[in-house]
Amino acid sequence: MTDNFASTPTECVVGSLKIPHAYVSLLRSNGCPSTKACTDIQSLIEEHERQLVTLQDHVEHLKTCLADMERRQVYTKAVLVKLHTTLAPIKRLPPEILSEIFERCLNVKSSGMLFSMTARNKAAPLLLGRVCRSWRAIAHATPRLWRDIFVNVCDGRYSDELRRDALPVLQTWLAHSGSLPLNLVVLCKTERVLPGLVDLFETISAHAARWKTVYVRLQNSPVIYRLVCRAFTKCTSVSTLNVTDGGQYMSSFSNRQPDEVEEVQPVCFDLSLTPLHQLSLSLAGLSIREVQAPWATLTRLSFMQDARSSTSSITDYVAILQQCRSLKECAIAIDSGVRDAPLEPLTLPRLESLQLRVLREASHTTQTGDLLSVLHAPRLSALLIEDYCPRRDVVLYHSQLKAFLRVHGETLRHLRFATSSKLFTSEDMIALLVETPLLTELGYHPDEESSPRALLEGLTPRAQGEEVDCLLARLERFFVYWDTTETVKMVGDMIERRYALVERGIARLKHLSCKPVKMAMANDCMPPSMLVENLAARLEPLCRCGLQVDWEAYRYDLEFSYC
Repeated sequence: MTDNFASTPTECVVGSLKIPHAYVSLLRSNGCPSTKACTDIQSLIEEHERQLVTLQDHVEHLKTCLADMERRQVYTKAVLVKLHTTLAPIKRLPPEILSEIFERCLNVKSSGMLFSMTARNKAAPLLLGRVCRSWRAIAHATPRLWRDIFVNVCDGRYSDELRRDALPVLQTWLAHSGSLPLNLVVLCKTERVLPGLVDLFETISAHAARWKTVYVRLQNSPVIYRLVCRAFTKCTSVSTLNVTDGGQYMSSFSNRQPDEVEEVQPVCFDLSLTPLHQLSLSLAGLSIREVQAPWATLTRLSFMQDARSSTSSITDYVAILQQCRSLKECAIAIDSGVRDAPLEPLTLPRLESLQLRVLREASHTTQTGDLLSVLHAPRLSALLIEDYCPRRDVVLYHSQLKAFLRVHGETLRHLRFATSSKLFTSEDMIALLVETPLLTELGYHPDEESSPRALLEGLTPRAQGEEVDCLLARLERFFVYWDTTETVKMVGDMIERRYALVERGIARLKHLSCKPVKMAMANDCMPPSMLVENLAARLEPLCRCGLQVDWEAYRYDLEFSYC
């Protein structure tokens, strides 16, 4: 090896050692060195070993210097980031603008509720307070961030957990919201009245004057009903109140012995002092006679829409509705209550939407037809009737419905019927639709024993010379439930035929919902008639022209859809 050390900065610290030229040949051969050569080579080895130690020490020193430089590099980069951050535009935003931005960060949804904000650290407003002290101070000083309160009381949570989790969250929101009106959602998934639950509703009651919008979902416990009544009957600013038990029967004492069941007093809602505009109540055993509200200011009323039974009669409903002069939307459930007096004519001048849900026990009465016979709503544009109950006098019921539709046919634009084959057939439905030629939306949901094929034939336009014969020529939205593959084929034919005659006065259909009339329990027991073509694929060319298709089909395999 004749190579010397390369000229590097290391030579300034450690001198380079040179191997005599006489010994270079020994390094490249297997020859045996002489005695003198052995002595000289041994001296070279010792010199190089000393130099190696010196070089290792120097390398360690350089590594230490490099590590120190790298630490300084990281520190300098961090300082640069902070220096650039100080010049960031957001730093120059005034607190008022930041407050507006924070408010846009709230997790607001519109799935049946006006809001769905939870007290989690990964969501606003708590997440905003974890960024820095100044943001936390701004968030705490912005009451609008704390207007929406969500409290979830799950079954199995004990009183200490309620006091440790739910109550502090509620109190935190109440403290930071200042004096603003509040929106409240309470999901109570327990039937046990725990001390922590009592404390929760007492805290809600103590701030009764601040609640503006209230949504409450309960389990079936009459004792909890009374807690809710006491908490919200003192409200003086609530404009929307929605309390329901989910439509179940009372079950809080189902596992107790008869002698263990306490006597439960009827629930009574006194909301007469509230500026209420929207009221929705559905609690098992509740009668509309037990509700006191500012009926004259209500614009939306929903009563017992989720219930399986109701004790309110048509007489009770009419007496209340007579006071609802500002009502625009009404949804009520009709059950076995007996009409104990002749009904007075009922005029609702602002009513635009009416939903009637007929419960099972109403089949022994004529309450539904009696209500429609006395009701007059000059602005009614939407009617929904859910009635699967057989009637003793079907002819009378049909004539009452037909008369009602004839009177309101000029204003009705949306009509939906969910009914049974014992009450309505497709032919009966066509007889009703003749009275409402201006409909733009139609929904028909029969039971599994009825078929909509006659209705589909009526909705399929037929050209007769220059004229087109068609039922509901202005129809734009259609909701139908199919029973067999033949029905699905007729739906496709009807849609294609209507699109083909658009230029001859038939309205272009914009939305189609076609779903199975009954859901099978297992895919291995579906009849061959359930093997249907994909309606969405057939109508794909029309979808490119603006048609929206909501299609569900049974499939005789693992990919079938549930409706």
